[in-house]
Amino acid sequence: MSQPAPYRHFQSRDALLAAVAADGFVRFRAALLQAHDTAPQGEQFLRACLAYLAFGRANKGVYRLMFASSLLHSADDAPLGQASSAAFDFLVEGVAHAAPPDRVYPIAVWIWSTLHGLVMLEAEGLSGGPISEGVTAEGVVRQMLATLQSAAQAAR
Repeated sequence: MSQPAPYRHFQSRDALLAAVAADGFVRFRAALLQAHDTAPQGEQFLRACLAYLAFGRANKGVYRLMFASSLLHSADDAPLGQASSAAFDFLVEGVAHAAPPDRVYPIAVWIWSTLHGLVMLEAEGLSGGPISEGVTAEGVVRQMLATLQSAAQAAR
């Protein structure tokens, strides 16, 4: 394939990258749904969160591209905006099962931020060292969801 060949299908480099990022979000959401739908009762959200980490680990380049701010803030790329929103909406739906209605969105942002941070720290090789001794990304996710579950039970 020649270097200019993709431009027969895309108007610009950013349009090409946005299409790749949108496809990444579609595959990302599908991985979360697959993990959720095949998990035992009571572990669906945990498994979806762990699938988030697995997707980020297995797709480092695409994952970085999916969250490239210049692409996400592009107002003229509806498919990318829709695909990224659908992935976040899946997370919001999972949180809605455990959190009071007025706390769903902030908790979803907390979980998303933590998962994203864990993926990026690992991708940059910054998750090691003395601070991580005996701590794994999976352990952090389990603790975060246990905290959410405890808070939900206390609120009932």
